[in-house]
This record gives sequence, structure tokens and C-alpha cells, in this order.
Amino acid sequence: MKNKIIEKPVSNNNASGSIITFDKKVKIFLIANLIIFSLLVLFKIQGSSTPIWNSFFGIDQKKAKDIVFGQPRGIRQDEWSSWVPNIINQCKSGMKPDNYCLGDGNVGHLHSYLPIVGIKDVFRSKLWGYHLFDIERGYAFDWNLRVFGLIVSSFLFFLIFTNNNFWLSVFGSFWLFLSSGQQWWSNNQGEMLSNMFFLIVSLIMVLYLKTKKEIVLWAIPLLISCASFALVLYPPWQIPMTYLLVSLIVGYIISNWDKEKLFALFSFKILIGIGIVVILLSYIFWILNDAKDAIEMTMNTAYPGKRFITGGDLPVSRLFSEYFGYFITDVNTPPKWQNICEASGYLVFFPFILYTLIKSFFKKHKTDYVLWITSILMLVFMVWMFIGLPTIISKILFLHVVKPIRLLTIFQMASLIITVIYLSKKSDISINKIEIIAIGVVSFIGIYLIGVDLNKSVDGFFKPTQVTLVAIIFSVCYLLLAIPQYKWRNLLFGSIIIMFLLPNIKVNPVSIGLKALLENPIVKQVRPIHNADPNPKWAVFGNVMMANLLKVEGISVFNGGKSTPILSEMKKFDPTGKDNFIYNRAGNINLFSFIDGKDSTVFKLNDDIKVDDTYYLYADPCGAKLKSIGVKYILFTYQPQPAEIRCMKLVSSTVLPVYQILD
Repeated sequence: MKNKIIEKPVSNNNASGSIITFDKKVKIFLIANLIIFSLLVLFKIQGSSTPIWNSFFGIDQKKAKDIVFGQPRGIRQDEWSSWVPNIINQCKSGMKPDNYCLGDGNVGHLHSYLPIVGIKDVFRSKLWGYHLFDIERGYAFDWNLRVFGLIVSSFLFFLIFTNNNFWLSVFGSFWLFLSSGQQWWSNNQGEMLSNMFFLIVSLIMVLYLKTKKEIVLWAIPLLISCASFALVLYPPWQIPMTYLLVSLIVGYIISNWDKEKLFALFSFKILIGIGIVVILLSYIFWILNDAKDAIEMTMNTAYPGKRFITGGDLPVSRLFSEYFGYFITDVNTPPKWQNICEASGYLVFFPFILYTLIKSFFKKHKTDYVLWITSILMLVFMVWMFIGLPTIISKILFLHVVKPIRLLTIFQMASLIITVIYLSKKSDISINKIEIIAIGVVSFIGIYLIGVDLNKSVDGFFKPTQVTLVAIIFSVCYLLLAIPQYKWRNLLFGSIIIMFLLPNIKVNPVSIGLKALLENPIVKQVRPIHNADPNPKWAVFGNVMMANLLKVEGISVFNGGKSTPILSEMKKFDPTGKDNFIYNRAGNINLFSFIDGKDSTVFKLNDDIKVDDTYYLYADPCGAKLKSIGVKYILFTYQPQPAEIRCMKLVSSTVLPVYQILD
């Protein structure tokens, strides 16, 4: 018996029988999050990288006072160059669902980040700030809800699934938040995860509570989270995340089957459920019906609508790429991983969880339904990512629109979730010292070999010492997972994870307001022109980012980022439709001069086959085609040649030359 670790009794954190015990610690944690969130919104503080615009015009960040902490990230171009200018343009254009700057149709509905006028945003909580406050506080509300919504929703979720273990729930929420998959995607995954967690939490509360008041109270966040989750409209994450939330809910209900609670006020719960379904379906149908033209156009684009994914193109070692996240940055990432955003993810411990589940089943014939059902789902995900599935099965499961690299993110999230749940479990299987040593050795060798294979796949990007260090750190983590009876197991495991991920807190800067956009030199230059003549369209020749910048003033810009192609305009440039494959896509329209005296135009797809969302249009600035679509003002990001401006007059040149096309 000397070589056995003696199992110690584990206290029941949920002795009262409550689903969530709102004790003093829980209340303090929730109130603290609410206070911090409110203060950040009040003072316009968020994590946007928009201050990077200052560097385009030689503005000193310190003098601009836009940054409190950290530095803006150029790699987050989607956020600072596209999303935020689109939001500002949407607000300044009346928040209508149709917006010329975004593309054809009611394209505003296709983006969960864009506010819409009226009551259409009533169930999209992240957009409430734009209706309640000014643009800067609206964006601070938006950004911080992604952060604190994730922390609070995951905290409540883990309270339920860890039997009200407060410190494990806090740890789980910060593990999610600090993961590179959150930080390097500007916390946008936090929006979807928040909705998923709130959906699960509120549904469980509605199912298990016994008073009408509580049921109605929790039915409200259930309705809001369902609608918000459904209207994200990003299938590559939405579809696998739906499978994940279903597996967690089903596993919980089976594990906690309680007729007395589930069937208490059964008729009332059914009535509430019917009401939620009716409201939800009516609301979603209303939105989707209003957006049907934009959806149809998107589905018929060359990108992303016509993609069909077969799966099976991901190397197995990529599961563990986050183990090396500490050693990569936005300017130093393995080229084969494209960029730091695509390389980011979540730490995976799924292999060990699966091992313990199998061991427990064969030794004690016990089944943890939450862990088992979720693990089976993850095995299906692995088949899709590493092997692929037959076309018919892919279509049935809707995985044909999910790239393996996107599914990897959800797989890693699921691994994180079940690891935290596993840490809360009481083990009744003793483990001897020999088995502990074996687990440590096997873990080290296994992780080291995975690291070597992963490093080989990225052409030796990582140093041998880094591969060894990773093997040491995470074999210790696996060893801690293997000894649940050890008193300090959770504390040590959590400390290692948090310390490993803590540098990610510096990924996004702490910014104040959106001055770098709203008071940008270009925006201030074009403001009087637009105020005097607000209706005509503009075009930008040269750097396409300046086209997106013009959107900030509420200007209708021909090029720049478009979510749906405006095919009626493209027909002016390509009457025969021979280049339809190039411009029939979502993406950035880059505009350059091409003058041959015949008003000819040329379309060219981006040379980088990995980037499908940008193309080039070569046209005559003085040609009839631009005038025919209503373009009156042209901004050049360079000094134009006389031939380019032969039909124009200069109207402003303080920063960049702006010309008006003469009638």
C-alpha cells in the first residue's frame, strides 16, 4: 500500500442542490465584471488597433494619446481597416440594412457586427451600444461585451458543469479569454462563445428551475442568446459550435436526469418553450427574408459561396500547435501557417481525457455522459480534419462549408471545456507510483515526437531547445491531470496554463476612442467636400485602404471592401461577363489606372492563391464607365499623371489629391 496515492474525500461544492449557487464570491465576481465593463464603456476604452492609422500619416501615438497600453497590430487589418470603418459608415448612413459601401442588397444583415435601424437589433446584444450611445462608446460597448460577455458566460457555464467550483470556473473563463485564439482574432470568437454559453446556461436553468418567476427571468437571456447565436451567419464556426453546444446540453441532461425538477411546472415550461421558438423563428425569418437577396448573391459568388470542402487536409500534429504559441509573434510566424491569426488556437489535452474515460469505463464501468458525448463528437471532428468524409455525409452534417483549419478552432475549444470539467471530477480509481512515472515518461516522449513532427512540417522554424521545453512543460501538465487526488493538482495545473498564456494579454492594445479614424487627416480633408455635396459616389485609385478610410465620413465609395458584389455596376466594366469569376466575390476592389484611348478595363485576381478576397480593376479614371455608375470624386493616393486627370479639376490637396470629374 505504500506505493499508492491515498484518495482524499472531495467536498461537494453544490451541497444545497442549486444549479448555480450565487454565494458571496460569485456575486462579487459578477458585480466586479459589471463595474469594470461599465467604466470601460463610459471612458471609451477598448482593444481596437485603429490607432495604427496614425502611423500612415506620421502622427506620434504618444501625442495622439490613443493608446494607454500595448501597441496596435497591423495583422488585425480586418478590424482596423474594414470592420470599424464599416461600423462608422453604417452609423453615419442611418443604420439601414442596405449600404452601398458594403455591397448589393440588404447586406447589413449578413454581418453580426453592423447595427441596423429600428427594432431589428433588439435580440443582438452586442449592438445595443450603437443605439444607446455615441459611436465611440458604442464600439467600446461592442468590444468589451465580447470580453466580459465571454468571461461571465463561461464562468456561469463552468459553475454548472463543475458542480459550483468557484476557482475552477474563474480559471476556465480566463483560460478561454487569454488563449491566442481569442486575442489574435480581436475577441470575435468570444462573441460566438458568449452566445453559446449563455444559451446553455439559460436553457438548463429554464429546464431545472421550479418557480415561474425564475423560469421567465432565464427565458429572456435564452431567447437573446439563441437569436444572437443564429444570426452570426458564419457557418465555418457556427456549424461545429452548434454540435458542441448540443453535445454539452444532452450530456448534462442525461447525467443530471431529475424528473421532479424537469417536469415541475411542465405545462408552463412547454408554453415558455413554444413562445421562445415562435418569437425566435419569426424574428430570424424576418431578418433572413429581408436579407434573402444578399444571401442569394453570397451563395452564388465564386468566393465564398461556391466553395465545397472535402476535409482531410490537416496534419495531426497541428492539433498541438498552440503548445508553441509562446514562441511565435505577429512578425515571426511559420510561413506555412500563413499568419499569427491563422496559427492561433487553444491548448489541447483531449488525448489524456479520452484515455481516462476509457480507463474508467473498463475498470469501474462508469460513464460521464458530458465528457463521453463531447469526446465522441471530437473524434468525428478529427476524422473530418485528418481523413475527410464522403461527400454525402459531409453534406448531411453541413461540414462541406467548414474548412478543417476553422473546425480545428472549435475542436480545441471543446478540448479546453472538457479539460476544465474533468478537473472538477472526483476520481475513485487509485494510481500507483509506477503508473505515474509511466504517464510522465510517455507524455514527455509523445509530446516531444509530436513537436518534432510539427517542427518538420514548418521547415524547422522552432529551435530544438524550444521543442524540448514544450515537452517538459506539457508533460508536467499531463502528469498533474493524472493525479486528481493530489491536493494542489488544480492550483499547479492552472498556474502553469495561466503563466504560459499571460503574454497574450499584450496582443490587443488598450485604446481610447476612435479618434484615429474620426479625426484622421484624410477624413478631415474630405469632410467639407462631402458636406457640400453628399450624394455622389467616390473612387480611390491606389492604396485600397484609403477607400475604406473614406467610409468613415459616410461617403459612398465604389471600391474598397465589398461583402457582396454589385454586379449591375460590374457589367458596365465587363458587359460580356467573361471576368465574372474574378469580381463575383466578397473582397477588396483595388482600383488602378489603365488608359488606352478605348476606355478598356482589365480585371485581375490576386496572385496569392491563399487570399481569395481581393482583386484588381484597371480602368481609365476619365472613362465613361466610372461616370456611368455615378462616380464624381476621385482620390489618388499618389500624384496622378496628366492623362489620368485630363477630365478633372483639383478640389483639395492638403493631404492627398482629390479631383472632381467634370461634366
